[in-house]
Amino acid sequence: MKKPKQLIFDFKINRKAGLRHFYFQSEELKSLFNLENFSQLPQELLILGATGAGKSYLLQAYFNDATSIGMNIGYLPLKALLSANISSFEGYEDFELVLIDGIEMLSGSKELQTALFNFLNHAFSSDCHVILTSSTALPKLNFFADLYSRLTRMETHNLEVLLDDNLARALSVVSESYEISISEKEVDFLLKRYKRDIKSMMVALHSLDDLSASQKRKITVPLIREFLDS
Repeated sequence: MKKPKQLIFDFKINRKAGLRHFYFQSEELKSLFNLENFSQLPQELLILGATGAGKSYLLQAYFNDATSIGMNIGYLPLKALLSANISSFEGYEDFELVLIDGIEMLSGSKELQTALFNFLNHAFSSDCHVILTSSTALPKLNFFADLYSRLTRMETHNLEVLLDDNLARALSVVSESYEISISEKEVDFLLKRYKRDIKSMMVALHSLDDLSASQKRKITVPLIREFLDS
């Protein structure tokens, strides 16, 4: 695999993200995103899931872990790409793998849809793997027919929004992986009083960890109350 020749844009990534901190809801998806199984990864993979399901975190975690072992990998958050007025994917087909986050953002841009379609063709012939995410179901995307058809032929997996017991379990697993000490009682208290999606909960968890460290206090219900009132 060649190194990319064209200008590659350096988009902001959560450098703390890692696959060991991600709560996989199925063993199948966990196996797919296991770097040791990269040779078995479909060349084109589409991940669908509502906002807050953790799609962006998953791609950034994969990016961080893959680059840490020397893989040649690109990351394209399409919301940021649109904000930067970038209308080309040129050069990205020279990566081993490209992670494209948020293809629903292209619904209003025929130019970028065409650029994505052309990129997918070049990537396929270059043996470049591509993982895409969408917060919108394919039938609801306003894409031109050839691109829509191409996406429907990809291997597709759904990432469900975590609710109730699964969200509590995920927070316990993730907090342990980050070595953040928070008990089941405190997790339950937070869940009943904060935004109930994994993205918001992760922000809260790290904020509580920082507050705990700065005040040299354990994460307890009183500390959580202070956080919620701030």
